[in-house]
Amino acid sequence: MPIRVLQVLPDLSAGGAEGFATNLAVSQVENGAEVRFLLMAGVRDKRGEALCSDLHQAGIEVIGAREHNVRSPMNLVRLVSLINSWHPNVVHAHLYSAEVLVAVARAISLRGDVCYTRTLHSTDI
Repeated sequence: MPIRVLQVLPDLSAGGAEGFATNLAVSQVENGAEVRFLLMAGVRDKRGEALCSDLHQAGIEVIGAREHNVRSPMNLVRLVSLINSWHPNVVHAHLYSAEVLVAVARAISLRGDVCYTRTLHSTDI
């Protein structure tokens, strides 16, 4: 069974973290992993649409592409549900709001065998 990786981001937009995470996910798929994206606040601009297209072309499901509220409680519901139903091996958070969401999901998730990781993309915080 291939490794399953869930990438969690606030949104897809013109930022460097979003491009990094997209390239990472496409590379993971090319190396045999199953990858899904969970977006907290959807696709934001033309660059975000291009990144989302790249993900779809690689066969990566993008969840939350039409959402527009990074603070919506539904983000937590979707994340915990996805962790408990899809059984990812790795949940990878990018950027602060995604890190907070993943930390809360980890605390309440029924799965204890998931590797949670985060990538610090900015030193502003």
